[in-house]
Amino acid sequence: MDEVNKQELYRLIGDQFVQVFRLMGRVESVDCRDEWWSLITHLPHPFANFGILSKASDLDSLNQLAGLLAEVNQPAGIMLPGVETDEIRTVLEPYGFLMAEQMPAMWIPLDEWSDPSCPDGFSMRAIDIEQEGDTWVEAMCEGYEIPTPVGAMFGHQELPEGMAVEHFAVFNDDQMVATSMSFHDGTMGGVYCVATRKEFRRRGLGEAVTGLAVSALRNTGASMAVLQASLVGAPVYERMGFKSVGTLPLYVRIPESPPT
Repeated sequence: MDEVNKQELYRLIGDQFVQVFRLMGRVESVDCRDEWWSLITHLPHPFANFGILSKASDLDSLNQLAGLLAEVNQPAGIMLPGVETDEIRTVLEPYGFLMAEQMPAMWIPLDEWSDPSCPDGFSMRAIDIEQEGDTWVEAMCEGYEIPTPVGAMFGHQELPEGMAVEHFAVFNDDQMVATSMSFHDGTMGGVYCVATRKEFRRRGLGEAVTGLAVSALRNTGASMAVLQASLVGAPVYERMGFKSVGTLPLYVRIPESPPT
């Protein structure tokens, strides 16, 4: 893939990330407008008071969003669908937002994709989110170590026509121990919500449940799968064949004296 196509794919991955939160996150504590999507719960976690700017170049909106999140005086985070710049840092630093992580935006072609195997002693499958949604949300939130109201936004299938989500899990006997979700917007498939309970990590479960979502996307006709990785998770995806086309910056604000 040449540099021009990498740049376009990087933009599309960032745009889909924004789109997923806009479509899945529709709870009362969400503010979804043209300029940004934000969630404010006042819980003490950066993803519980969290915003995603629609365009990384929209510095005026970034300033407004940062101000709203800073007023909460709880840990807060901001994600941008574009590269870090000096101008962005100049807006965010006065509010106390600092770079926390450059999250790799990754993709894999599916023309030669092989279905994953499940590690010995475990089983994996697609789940019925209507019947098993609460369990899936609990497992995903524990794996990510995020508050339940944040993860609960992804425990549904209500999307506009032409878009689809599926939810997947790995089981240890009857216990759900790892999760993933596929999202297909009619053009490009994405993998989200990959999480493993702490006591079950380093056993290949994250790779297996990611692969389950990728296989589902291939079966819908997607030619590629994309995801946004953490720096810790990126090596796992690289072993699966994913390649990075850039990074999406995550900024976090931790107040010196949050409310008790």
